[in-house]
Amino acid sequence: PIDSSFINGRKYYTYTLQQDFTFATAGTYFIPVTYMAPDIDACNQTESTTVKVLVKPGPRADFTFNALACLADSIRFTGTAVPGSFNLINYNWLFDDNSTANTINAVKLFTNTGSQNIRYRIYADNGCLGDTTKTITISESPTASFSISGAPFCEGKPVTITSSASGISSWNWELGNTTSTAVPPFTHSFSTGTYSVKLVAKTTSGCLSDTAEQNITIYPTPVVNAGADKTIRAGSSVTLDAAVTPAGDHNFSWSPSLYLDAPAILNPVSAPLVSTSYTIRVVDRQSGCSGEDDVTVTVISELFIPNAFTPNNDGRNDKWIIPGLALYPEAVVSVFNRGGRKIFESKGYTNNPWNGTFKGISQPNDVYVYLIEL
Repeated sequence: PIDSSFINGRKYYTYTLQQDFTFATAGTYFIPVTYMAPDIDACNQTESTTVKVLVKPGPRADFTFNALACLADSIRFTGTAVPGSFNLINYNWLFDDNSTANTINAVKLFTNTGSQNIRYRIYADNGCLGDTTKTITISESPTASFSISGAPFCEGKPVTITSSASGISSWNWELGNTTSTAVPPFTHSFSTGTYSVKLVAKTTSGCLSDTAEQNITIYPTPVVNAGADKTIRAGSSVTLDAAVTPAGDHNFSWSPSLYLDAPAILNPVSAPLVSTSYTIRVVDRQSGCSGEDDVTVTVISELFIPNAFTPNNDGRNDKWIIPGLALYPEAVVSVFNRGGRKIFESKGYTNNPWNGTFKGISQPNDVYVYLIEL
């Protein structure tokens, strides 16, 4: 009861009765209502009436949005309405952060991750409105970042690419003129030139990062040739004929420096007392790129001729090497089998030693006769 009063000595009560109805279609509906209420004498009285309800056609609101919702992306919400005998006159979007929009479609850039409620209302000119609410889940967008290490950056020298980004399911790299999906850290080698290295990362939810980019310049690596091995008589000297390409401003260092007149130049003079192997290291002063090579200076005090060798292709003693013959470039060496047949002959023997074959056929293990004409 919401009110009571006395009329002619009787007390009367006023009641409000409420019940909700939902109508699937527009039209006129007659709803019978029967109710019972006690009077002052506690007598239950039953009353009946009919309520006439006019249901107008109204809009039914709905909307769609991007299947993939990422924090860094602008998400488009597309509103829809079931048409009818009315005109839509207003639209209203309400988001969890209390921001709104008043257009049929809306674009929203969210600032928080997680579940977000979106309420959409549309208003018709017949006074009816449509109302719906949906939930969207906003996922974190990754931050793509990486670093390149391994300076100096030289052709053929691998650089190392690392990244501290977390929660990444796939990596998409542009490495100059090639691409990669390698998981960092990884190494990559570049040719000479300047390259743009780019990264776009994707999370397990499918969100993409912005493009991270760094430029890297790769310098040519000096190619150094220490020259041919040298053979000298004890007490003499020889100039090391090293060469380097491309030409440029370089630092040179030979090791060991023993027996060299100037170990910091390209072509020093060596006067070793014993056979010595040297390594030259060349460093480009601008780029810091370097290259190395070796050369051996063999010192001969007398002519020594080995009396055996093993041509079995094991990489050791496969040729009959006579080091001292390097001092006699015009020497002729001939080899004969037991029957006296000449099976090998060479002039300039150091460059063409015998490998134990005759006409391409390996000769048997045996004793052979040689003749050396210095």
